[in-house]
Amino acid sequence: MTVEAFRPLGKEDVAEILGVSIRTIDNYVAAGSMPAPAHIGTRAFWHPDIFYTWLDQALRGGGCVAPDEGVTCCTSEFPGARASSPGKQSQRQTRNEKSRRQSTLDVRMAGLLAKDLAAHRAQHQSSAFAAQ
Repeated sequence: MTVEAFRPLGKEDVAEILGVSIRTIDNYVAAGSMPAPAHIGTRAFWHPDIFYTWLDQALRGGGCVAPDEGVTCCTSEFPGARASSPGKQSQRQTRNEKSRRQSTLDVRMAGLLAKDLAAHRAQHQSSAFAAQ
């Protein structure tokens, strides 16, 4: 059996090819949006054939590189890839919605507090002015 020499792709290589950060690569892999790397020691590597096959399919519309679009991607067609879990997506959407609602409430509460404070100051100033 003859094996052709190749250079495995590290996270830095993959991030550079896709024009994203290494953390984004980690997020894509965690979300199942791209094939998981093989690990040699503490380093993560992709076989160039697997990575470029996935990239080719993603660019032609058959893959997924944006995990938040609700698309199930990276099935068993690629070694080491996971299908994106609909349960995790709905949990993430629920968390995002709760966060948005909390932010809206925080803004409203801050506005009410500012109005109350302004009214209190105005009342205090008018009573102090009247006492003079």
